Amino acid sequence: MIWIAFFLLCLGGTAAVSIRRPGAAIGLMIVMFGLEQLLQSQSPLFIQRGNLVNVGVGLVSLFAASRILLSDFNAAKPTPMQVLTLLIYGLALLSGLWTLSPEAFRGRFFSQWPYFVLYFAVGPVLCSHQRACEDAAKSTVLIGAPIMLLIAFACEWTGRGIRLSTPSIENGRMVLFAPPLAAASCAAVVAVFAVATMQKKFFHRLATLIIVGVCAYIIVLTQSRGQLVSFCVVMTLVYAATNRTTSSKGLIQLFFVLVILSAMVYAIFIYVGESGLARWRGGSVSSAVEGRTYMSRELINRWLHAGPFEWLLGMGESSSFRIVGFYVHNIPIEVLCELGVLGFLMLAIYYWRSLKNAILFAAKIPPDWQGRRQALGLVGVLLFHTFLSVKEGTLYSSPGMFFIAIMIDRLALQHQGWASHTIKELFIEKQESDDEMAFGEVEC
Repeated sequence: MIWIAFFLLCLGGTAAVSIRRPGAAIGLMIVMFGLEQLLQSQSPLFIQRGNLVNVGVGLVSLFAASRILLSDFNAAKPTPMQVLTLLIYGLALLSGLWTLSPEAFRGRFFSQWPYFVLYFAVGPVLCSHQRACEDAAKSTVLIGAPIMLLIAFACEWTGRGIRLSTPSIENGRMVLFAPPLAAASCAAVVAVFAVATMQKKFFHRLATLIIVGVCAYIIVLTQSRGQLVSFCVVMTLVYAATNRTTSSKGLIQLFFVLVILSAMVYAIFIYVGESGLARWRGGSVSSAVEGRTYMSRELINRWLHAGPFEWLLGMGESSSFRIVGFYVHNIPIEVLCELGVLGFLMLAIYYWRSLKNAILFAAKIPPDWQGRRQALGLVGVLLFHTFLSVKEGTLYSSPGMFFIAIMIDRLALQHQGWASHTIKELFIEKQESDDEMAFGEVEC
């Protein structure tokens, strides 16, 4: 009963706040899969009604979006990134007509349509609110931090996964553990936003350090190499971008941040013990690289020997399940072979526009803009998802990455009038009377 109450508290609290600040619902969308894993590990109800969490989050998001549309129907006007995303997923849906694996397509890609509606139709409306970015970052931390604490210490961890409260049947197989990657990704996103919104007050910094430590602990427990490496890189970049100065003490601060982060991860590995180190040994890493390289090579060879139609439009979404038995853990290669040159060109435009928006927009943000830290956190989340997309991702399970890109695209369009700066100024603030430049802090 307590977990049902916790679930209703998350939904009800977010719905109440979203009456005045609709962007708060975005935070609930971002932590949805982490919340789902927590509740499924604690209460059989959330396994017997497997989509209960998703439906609840969807209803709250729809409520918040309706609140915006009632006052401004133009909020539904799509951005270029939103249109591009719909074209990519539209082609993937159409390719179900010629896919080599119709069963995998229906069971995996087509079954994801509620998430596509949530992230590509409802979510972008929420992004149109003036303070959507700030509200999204704050609500992600406020909702996500308790969820991460409970996942870390209230769930039963076995191997890489979280034990379910009762066995589940998926695709005819009994499942005892929840997959670990969703929890790891959710933990990384919560930590990135926590660091991005960190203030100078001692207790706020202490709370941020605790949140980052708990999130790093979860990532280590999942034994996900890609998430941990991407997490450390993005955390460093986000801290450097959100804390800049013209004094040399900034470099010292950044050095200490790197030392603390490294020591924290090392201490977690020591605490977790042998199970946490197993997947980092040379044999395990090389085996994973060889396996994924083999799957990618087989998929590319099959595509090259197919024919002009497949070269242009691909072999069809989810065809990799027929060819290599699984997805290839690399979205660009997957799209090239399954959606052809046409799909790959659209994906290339997506990567170009999203990274261009992220980096150049971030460099243009005025130092005194009150939403600067939250926007840079959003950019960090996009970079995190982008790193993972070439290491473990698949198109049907990545609507969250495209949604973050849509959100940044809308932000960039809203603030086109900002003066241009160099990318270097994203991290280093230039002082007129002094050429000395370093990392550090700025009051936002």
